[in-house]
Amino acid sequence: MSDRLLDRRNAEAGAEVEAEGKIRGVLIEVGVKNNPLMKEIVMQSRLVEWTLRVGLGSLLLLAFSLFPYAVTDSSLAQAADQADLLDINTATAEQLKTLPGISEAYAETIIKGRPYQRKDELVQKKILPRATYEGIKYKIVAKQK
Repeated sequence: MSDRLLDRRNAEAGAEVEAEGKIRGVLIEVGVKNNPLMKEIVMQSRLVEWTLRVGLGSLLLLAFSLFPYAVTDSSLAQAADQADLLDINTATAEQLKTLPGISEAYAETIIKGRPYQRKDELVQKKILPRATYEGIKYKIVAKQK
């Protein structure tokens, strides 16, 4: 074997020994030192091993970098703005035509298909194509009287 390959294997073995030492430290801290079953479960856990190898800091950096995506989902932001929702059970044809993709014909078809229990009935009853519905679903509501 080449010296580079041996050095690499030695470094990997050193990292494994270091990770095993960290795992043992965690085991002692959580009080499973004397419980062989728990010790085996934790030692076999690849998640624990990976977390200790990568380091908790790296894991936290990854979590914080993904956090804005979870909080600022555009569909949730649009759904939260309920003041601008248009009720498809009471809206006039003119109001419906202000929605993107809704023509005069679609507006009249929506009015003729009333009442709606849920807004997704526009697609289920084949009043609107799915693509058009996807463009307006966060701007409409089907209120019940």
